[in-house]
Amino acid sequence: MPSSVSEDPGSSNQGSVPLEPSYVVGHVASAPKEQNLSTLFNDGENSQGLKNDFVRNILWTFEDIHMLVGSNMPIFGGGRYPAVSLRLRDNNKPINVLTGIDYWLDNLICNVPELVMCFHVNGIVQKYEMIKTEDIPNLENSNFSTKVIKDIAQNILSFLKSNCTKEGHTYWLFKASGSDIVKLYDLTTLCEETEDKYQNPFTMPVAILLYKVACNMMMKKNQNKKHYGTIRTLLLNCVKLLDKARHPQIIASANYMLSELFQLDEPKKEGAEFPLNGNSDESYSEEEEEMPDSDENGSYSTSSDPPDDNKAVAVIKSVGELSVPEKYKSIHQIRPSCAFPVCHDTEERCRLVLSYVLEGLKSVDSSIKKDGDLPAADPTTPIPLKYEDESTSGGPECLEKQMALFLDKMGSFQKDKHSSQSGMIPGSWQYKMKLQLILKSSKAYYVLSDAAMSLQKYGRALRYIKLALQCHVSKSVSTAEQQLWKKSFSCFEEGIHNFESIDDATNSALLLCNTGRLMRICAQAHCAAGGDFKREFSPEEALYYNKAIDYYLKALRSLGKREMHPAVWDSVNWELSTTYFTMATLQQDYAPLSRKAQEQIEKEVSEAMMKSLKYCDVDTESARQPLCQYRAATIHHRLASMYHSCLRNQVGDEHQRKQHRVLAELHYSKAVKLFQLLKDAPCELLRVQLERVAFAEFQMASQNSSAGKLKTLFGALDILIKTQCAFQLIRKELLAECEQINEDVKSSDEKTPPGDSSSNLNKDEVIKLLTIYESRLSFLLLQSIKLLTSTKKKIGGSNEEEEVLKTNKQVYSLLLRATANKSVTLLARIEVILNLLEQLTQQ
Repeated sequence: MPSSVSEDPGSSNQGSVPLEPSYVVGHVASAPKEQNLSTLFNDGENSQGLKNDFVRNILWTFEDIHMLVGSNMPIFGGGRYPAVSLRLRDNNKPINVLTGIDYWLDNLICNVPELVMCFHVNGIVQKYEMIKTEDIPNLENSNFSTKVIKDIAQNILSFLKSNCTKEGHTYWLFKASGSDIVKLYDLTTLCEETEDKYQNPFTMPVAILLYKVACNMMMKKNQNKKHYGTIRTLLLNCVKLLDKARHPQIIASANYMLSELFQLDEPKKEGAEFPLNGNSDESYSEEEEEMPDSDENGSYSTSSDPPDDNKAVAVIKSVGELSVPEKYKSIHQIRPSCAFPVCHDTEERCRLVLSYVLEGLKSVDSSIKKDGDLPAADPTTPIPLKYEDESTSGGPECLEKQMALFLDKMGSFQKDKHSSQSGMIPGSWQYKMKLQLILKSSKAYYVLSDAAMSLQKYGRALRYIKLALQCHVSKSVSTAEQQLWKKSFSCFEEGIHNFESIDDATNSALLLCNTGRLMRICAQAHCAAGGDFKREFSPEEALYYNKAIDYYLKALRSLGKREMHPAVWDSVNWELSTTYFTMATLQQDYAPLSRKAQEQIEKEVSEAMMKSLKYCDVDTESARQPLCQYRAATIHHRLASMYHSCLRNQVGDEHQRKQHRVLAELHYSKAVKLFQLLKDAPCELLRVQLERVAFAEFQMASQNSSAGKLKTLFGALDILIKTQCAFQLIRKELLAECEQINEDVKSSDEKTPPGDSSSNLNKDEVIKLLTIYESRLSFLLLQSIKLLTSTKKKIGGSNEEEEVLKTNKQVYSLLLRATANKSVTLLARIEVILNLLEQLTQQ
């Protein structure tokens, strides 16, 4: 089939993926409750690169076979032509049979009634021709029989249906180039002979297909319960295929979906609670037809001759056989094992839910151990020695014991959820999934306690209630906490009054500062219920943060001036700046859009950030100066990102757009200057510069003149060139790390203790930013080459412009060669970029 990549109207543009501003005002709350499943599953797909690459997915029925087909064909429509496909063709080249079949099948699968042919000569359009889909097989030089195509497809599908008989296995239909023989291999069986079962290249795609189909079935509203058996089978096979160490998120999501299949809050029906037969609606099992027994391999071969390849499951001796009508008939069907487990009582149902919850928690836990920081061991607590794997033993007591172990861990998780001790970051998939799983187990334990009460098993009911309460996640402030705050506040007030009575301004200021810290603790405790699932900056938080600000201002007034006590003055200023910064950040990240307009939120964020800057002393030399510089740089970065986002999303009001553009440029430049003063923030500097480039590209898109575009282009290139200092800092860190590793190896040989090899450099962040940097540099160089070339042709270029064009072409060529090599190390990539920037600096 001839390639048509160069003529594809849907081809991607190299400059279409700019870096968006990092800090914008937005509502990061999750979807409503009924969409929580979708949110969790999409997170899983995004983080592990499982997003569907097809524009549309189609359930296509051909004869008696249903297929899930992915298509990227662009479909156009409007007016009298609601749906047409478009094909570009060279007028001098006739359409051959294979191309005609390709066009016909694409339209047939996507249910498009007409095809528009655009004929051109050397890129110049000559004519358009509208062709109905049913007329495509009769085109000149492209005649083919649709019946023959259907016979071939029917024979191939029947052949596969007859021989692909082992459930959960992956098969490969193979035809060598120039050969007439078609062979079918069972990859699952072949790969079982190797040490690594994941060597099968199709294991992962099949597992993800099962996962996605199950997700889609779960998302359907009013889902008929008879499909629960199918969903369960899909998910169990998905979990079976995936490697627990490599894909903990998908496995955790699959187990959560499995637990969701069991409805714990269904109203009881009169009569028998759960019938014994497996075909009722309550048991959710599907009817199964008796299937004929297969041979020992689970398949039938329709070929009378033995296959010439002993590893092939079945062989088609000649492709010519496929055009013979009904040459191959499907005589075997996979026996579906899609029965949903029949639960005869509530306890059995809840225990199934808890077993899936436990597996999900184990997956989350394993990912935290791998990615997060492990908590330090408690020297007062002995390390338990386990002599058996409890997960292998069965029984309800074992399940209860293991769940209790996870719930004990949840205590520290709740206390330290804003720190790294729990190993989870609020908002991460682990955090969200663990909360959902724990809440599910809470519900199961409440149902179990209710059932135990009805059976008058009061001891068991109390035990279940205790476990349910351990599961329950509550953000409400307890009465004990409130009483403690009141007592602390009264003690602070009394102390302040006593110090003021003896004119001790310094100690009075210190107590006022501590009272402000108490108000901030109250604000943190009153954050909106529901964690990050439904998070908005609440009025209670704002109230306590404003009270904290009042106490800090009183402390400054008590001191009067810095000379009174410089250390206390600087400390109060820092705490006041921190309070303003925290309040502004929370308003920006968890915008209260349900109560306020976005313009009002942006104004309040801007005012709070500017006040934070006012009390952040970046000029006075002290131990805190680098912290102040970092905070000031971060504030300018956040404000620049906010105004950048406002400019992108705003329509109309040219005066306001101009104001936002000026403010964005101002804050970006100030952020860069401050980050350049710091020697330990190369990633932050690089991110700000990349956002400035994205800002310049956005402005360039609205410019019409070549001169204006060239000016903006060179400005963006200049920004990228000025990132040399960031890459030099990164290179220095990487070289130091390599030297430390070499020294450690040498020390291990000489049996001396190794040195400190800790590094503050986040390599994953560096790789991500470097990849974006390479793509933007490539795009800007290419655009400058195009514009300089077109300008030279029109009006002729100066010697200086010709020199710039020559240098840009050379650098662009070197960059393309460097980025094509995927095996190069991070340090080598940094070295290449520094060399290229040196060449651009010299021009």
